[in-house]
Amino acid sequence: RPMRSCAVRSIPVFVDNRAQSMVLVQINSMTLCVFIHITAAFSELAPYLEHLEVNLEDDVYQLPKEEPPILLRDFTGLDTLAFLYYDAKSGKVVAPSFRIDGGRNEVVSQAFRWFFANAKTMVGRNSISQLTLTGDEYIYHHVVKGSVHLSVLYSTVVESGIAILTQEIYDNVRRTLHE
Repeated sequence: RPMRSCAVRSIPVFVDNRAQSMVLVQINSMTLCVFIHITAAFSELAPYLEHLEVNLEDDVYQLPKEEPPILLRDFTGLDTLAFLYYDAKSGKVVAPSFRIDGGRNEVVSQAFRWFFANAKTMVGRNSISQLTLTGDEYIYHHVVKGSVHLSVLYSTVVESGIAILTQEIYDNVRRTLHE
């Protein structure tokens, strides 16, 4: 396993007033340059390089990976066009991509932003914990629970049970975040 994808090149060089071997080792997509005594054999260096390669691979596995996109369908049904979950205390945000509604993604985005801006203004001024706004073909519901703000944009297909659907989204997000 170690040194499996490795290319080695040794070049004699004169460094620090003495002859040395500059060993270039390509490990995966990295190149390592090591200076060793001119008479040293590569076999003396190989165990150290193998150990280094294993440690580098282990460290790469610990690096954060790009998260898969958050999908709306993981949290709610087809009547929900968009939602935004924000916990002001922990800083956690869940904002899945808007549901594409017959190629009208930009229209849904603008509607959500408009409702969101108006709701934030009303909630901020009046200390409201729940707010429902309607307009055109949308129903917008905003809930504040402690430090958590949840804004949801529904299609008008869902006229009853908005509070229940919003609670389900809230519960699904909290379960996903392990809270």
